[in-house]
Amino acid sequence: MSAIDPHAEEFLSNEQVERQLKSAMERWIINVLSAQVDDVERLIQIQHTVAEVHARIGIPVEIVEMGFRVLKKILYPVIFSSDYSAAEKTSGLPFLD
Repeated sequence: MSAIDPHAEEFLSNEQVERQLKSAMERWIINVLSAQVDDVERLIQIQHTVAEVHARIGIPVEIVEMGFRVLKKILYPVIFSSDYSAAEKTSGLPFLD
């Protein structure tokens, strides 16, 4: 766990949380990157629910934002090195900002 920011570690050090977080993140990434225009409202509602959960369990906004920055740093190279067309690569980027 040494790669985890010390401020985030208190929220992420439990193995069960890590497993649940990984599964939830995988679902979120798949949902966002495979979204169609008709899915936008549903994705927005999911984001609101995620934000409410983070707030309810006391995860500081700074930790959530840091996690999102790390996720984007990982996803951008994966997206842009894929075989998809330029239009397909950029179509999902608004969901990552």
